[in-house]
Amino acid sequence: MDYPKIDLERIDFLITEEIAAVISEDDLAYLHWAISVNETAYRMREEKRAKLCKPEVMAEVQNNYNPEQILQNIPKPHNRALIPEIAAVLLIGIILLYKKPQQTIPLPVSGNTVRLILPGGKEIDLSNTKGTLKTGSVILQTNQKTLTYSDANTLDNRQATLTVPPGKDYRVTLDDGTEVSLNATSRLTFPLHFNGKTRKISINGEAFLKIAAHANQPFIVQLPGSTVYVLGTTFNINSYDTAHIKVSLLQGKVSLQHVQDSIVLQPGQEALITENSITARSFDQDYTLSWLNGIYAFNNSSLNEILQVLPRWFDITLKIENPDLSKKRFTGIIDRNQPLKNSLEALRMTSHFNYAIEGDVVRIW
Repeated sequence: MDYPKIDLERIDFLITEEIAAVISEDDLAYLHWAISVNETAYRMREEKRAKLCKPEVMAEVQNNYNPEQILQNIPKPHNRALIPEIAAVLLIGIILLYKKPQQTIPLPVSGNTVRLILPGGKEIDLSNTKGTLKTGSVILQTNQKTLTYSDANTLDNRQATLTVPPGKDYRVTLDDGTEVSLNATSRLTFPLHFNGKTRKISINGEAFLKIAAHANQPFIVQLPGSTVYVLGTTFNINSYDTAHIKVSLLQGKVSLQHVQDSIVLQPGQEALITENSITARSFDQDYTLSWLNGIYAFNNSSLNEILQVLPRWFDITLKIENPDLSKKRFTGIIDRNQPLKNSLEALRMTSHFNYAIEGDVVRIW
């Protein structure tokens, strides 16, 4: 990102705001960029976080202070050398009493067609729309599961939502040229125009993104309970399981914020986001991105994990009637372009289960 020269005094202030969870999105994007490119800024942040959270400071606060009563009665610290740190911790504690993190609730995807919901609530069935369609100020161009658009209305905050049902996938090119490929049972909410200081979208499900470079307009992706600050170009997001979100980076950099934790990924790294933590690890690009080619590749995966893909790709209801099957692990592929029975037969040959297809319900035992 082509930000102005780094102001270390401002960085110090923003670090405190980040710890207190009162930092704005624009400032957080700037801070995450700064610590990724400037060693001094990175060290300042690490030192302040370590200083404010060191055991003797936290013990002093926990034993002698109550943030809810701090405005009524301020006790004298037992250890005067810790006064600056204690003051900072108490300030953060007071702020957090009145500011709780906003929780993003995943929205369901229903129906069996790809749908675009425009500002004002009008819905367009993209599965059955070909060529050019004009609706109000918006002109849509669809071609082979791909959408591009233009909007003559340039007012701020005109949000659209694209939903992809089970068994489908779709790609959209956003106002800035960013390409977003959505997997089955996924939802994308985006502005028709990126007019602000940042470009912000939200995703539920799985998506592959190629971010257009706009140096002075950072790109932000809101996930269920987490935020991705894009410092690079190409990455994959999987938020089907909101308790185990994965962000896999191919090119550039991304910075992730979850509760009070943050991390910067390098190419070839994947972030695993759980309820209370973010961890980085390597990932296999061939397996992670196989869905873009209509194939689900799995390596040493549990049968339960594998079978979760079938309802999304084949629009079925799955009933597993033998709990012991969850203990088995497998390596192989599922091809969404082949009949469901082919995938079930391939799995059955290696895991020795029985199944029955009853309309749109599949029983496995």
